Amino acid sequence: MPPRRTTNRQTEQGSTSTDVLNATATPMETLLKRFQSFKPPTLTGTENAIECENWLEDIEQLFEALDYTDDRRVKLIIHQLHGLGKSWWVATKKALENQARRAAGPAQARSGFPIA
Repeated sequence: MPPRRTTNRQTEQGSTSTDVLNATATPMETLLKRFQSFKPPTLTGTENAIECENWLEDIEQLFEALDYTDDRRVKLIIHQLHGLGKSWWVATKKALENQARRAAGPAQARSGFPIA
């Protein structure tokens, strides 16, 4: 039987197919892959405040070591929420968006009309 072909064939430029795939990854995909390599804890949702606090301390400790911006931290934390934790985030996000819309008030609503 002939040997199996590998998926890491080199292109004419000398890069492998894996290199090409990595080159097409978005910065967030690359960041997420790096973050996941540290095996961050997930939160599935619990009413136990101590469990939540411990999870938050663990994830904050990881972020301190990685030195990520707040925007990136939020995106990565959301990725670690599952079950009730994810449901909590979806409800919280909607509430924050509604609050922002109300704060914008009528002035922003008027700006969408063709006649100001």
